[in-house]
Amino acid sequence: MTIKSYGLNNIFVNIDSCAVNIIPNDTTIYSNNPVQIQLNITPEADSVKWTPSIGLNNNAISNPIATINNSTQYIVEAYYYDTNLVYNGDFELGNVGFTTDLLLTSQSSSPYGTYIIANDAHTLYWGFTSCTHNGGLFMSADGAPNLLTTYESQVNVEPNTDYIFSVEFANINESPYFVDSWRSIFQLKINGVSLGSQIINTSDFCIWNRYYRIWNSGNNTTATVNITNLNISPDGNDFALDNVSLRKICKATDTINIIFAPQTIIDTIDITICENDLPYNYNDSTFTQSGTYFYNFSINNIIDSTYLIHLYVLEPYINTINATICEGETYAENGFNQNTTGLYTQELQSINGCDSTIILDLEVKQAYNTTINASICEGDTYNQNGFNENTTGSYTNTYNSYNGCDSTITLQLQVNNTRDTVIYDTIYSGTAYTNFGFYRTEEGTYFNTYQIGQGCPMNITLYLTVKEVPQVNVWLPNTITPYDVVNTEFGYYTELQYLESVKFEVYNRWGNRIFESVKIGEYWDGTYKGKECQRGLYAWKLKYKTIFEDKYYEKSGNVHLIW
Repeated sequence: MTIKSYGLNNIFVNIDSCAVNIIPNDTTIYSNNPVQIQLNITPEADSVKWTPSIGLNNNAISNPIATINNSTQYIVEAYYYDTNLVYNGDFELGNVGFTTDLLLTSQSSSPYGTYIIANDAHTLYWGFTSCTHNGGLFMSADGAPNLLTTYESQVNVEPNTDYIFSVEFANINESPYFVDSWRSIFQLKINGVSLGSQIINTSDFCIWNRYYRIWNSGNNTTATVNITNLNISPDGNDFALDNVSLRKICKATDTINIIFAPQTIIDTIDITICENDLPYNYNDSTFTQSGTYFYNFSINNIIDSTYLIHLYVLEPYINTINATICEGETYAENGFNQNTTGLYTQELQSINGCDSTIILDLEVKQAYNTTINASICEGDTYNQNGFNENTTGSYTNTYNSYNGCDSTITLQLQVNNTRDTVIYDTIYSGTAYTNFGFYRTEEGTYFNTYQIGQGCPMNITLYLTVKEVPQVNVWLPNTITPYDVVNTEFGYYTELQYLESVKFEVYNRWGNRIFESVKIGEYWDGTYKGKECQRGLYAWKLKYKTIFEDKYYEKSGNVHLIW
């Protein structure tokens, strides 16, 4: 296919008044091959329409390609949309400029029928996808039954004028259980009249789509724009809404005549360029893509000769390398020298002289290095984590971890010495030595290994002596003379080291206890509460137990207190 580009006449548009001034000079093109028509206009139109559409590859773009076999006149209409009449239609001023049947909320776990003005749909409800829109504010809504008006606002309009009513929607409920019910379904209305068919937004979550309807104001001077919710499922129509607009439509037109005429090709020219050399200028023609073109040499506006140009555009070579290395390594292939995770680019030149780009997507996987501090006792062996060591030192094992990189375990091992202890002790016949794990009743030398707490065990040598149990005699005097040199205290007399426990009591003649002690070797000094007792006869009781027998002895009697 051969393509040649031509430009239409300039069109000047005053957006504020929609007045159009067109320079009335048509352009005539001689060709019997496909031609590309270029609409040169400032400012750029919001939409374009060519009629007739026959012979055009696309009648809604500014630069269609025409393929004809007879002379044809095309008319182009360029449309411009004026300033948005809807106040705060982009919600950047917050919750103002509109009314709705939904209830405003500030909760992050909202009930049905609520909305919020925010920059993320997730702010309204934790179950909604985290959806944003160009970093700005928009309405997020949790749809509900019996709530019809989603958005409504009134503006002033000019009679008998065309307007475009547009809005952007996105679905925000990503729950797999609401596949059918979550779809947004709306009807656009102006002054209570529906514009076209209902809108069903079937796109995936957080995919913003723009929908529009054309409206002629007729005799109206005001317009109430309304967006009505048609999906009233309790779990449905959870949506985001943004950029509500009503704009006046302005139109400019121009025509172009394409006259079909025969051509005689006298030569063929082959041209090869790189993609970054586009657009390519050949004399007074500009080419924007690969293809076959006719180029006409003219003398005094009369075609003198025609050349066939074959334009070959070489695409740039782009290659992406996905590579993985382990921590501590460096990727040094294909001209790279990188050791951290990231995207890296090399700009090279291919064998045909065009740009060549290599993109390295590098992932650095973590290497695991672990140090274990352990201690064992002399004679033991540490045999965990692949080690088998019994001496103090530092040891290393290297493994291949789950991600393919080396994993290093370092063992810092301390071997603690076992202690040797000698004990000399004595027991009495009929008893047993039970300390440090021993149970011995006879005299002799014994050996045992004993563990105390978390430390290493002790090697204990016990030298045990057995003594005969002595006879324990306990006697008490019958007088106490506190001011004399003897018998100054009244108590019991025996080998006190043989006593295990005692209870010693003294009573007056009326049976009142005036002295009591359970402390071995503590006696009565003849006083009561710090005062001297009256001379006379006192009663006493003694209960005791020796270290040799598991029974108590009791004695009682009288003592004379003499001052």
